[in-house]
Amino acid sequence: MTAIERKTAEKLIAAISQPNFSNVVFADAIRNQHPTHQQSLMRALMACVDTWYEMYGLGYYDGRNEGTCFAAARMREALDQSPIHLPYV
Repeated sequence: MTAIERKTAEKLIAAISQPNFSNVVFADAIRNQHPTHQQSLMRALMACVDTWYEMYGLGYYDGRNEGTCFAAARMREALDQSPIHLPYV
C-alpha cells in the first residue's frame, strides 16, 4: 500500500466518522460528480466489498463489523450472478 491510499482511507474514515456527517448528503454530493469519477469511486467501493467478503468467509470480523462483512457477502453473491463491468471511461 502506498502513502496516497493510506492517507485517502484515513481522511475518508475521519470525515465519515464525524457525528454531524450525513450519508444522504454525501451520496447526493457524489451523484453530482462527473460520471467517470462516480465510476472510479464505485471501483474503489467494490474493492472494499471484495475485501469484506473475503473477511466474512474467513471469519475475520466481530460484532463491530459483522454487518458490513455480511452485507458484502450478500452483495458479492448477488453480483456473481450478474457480473458488472466498471471501466475507466
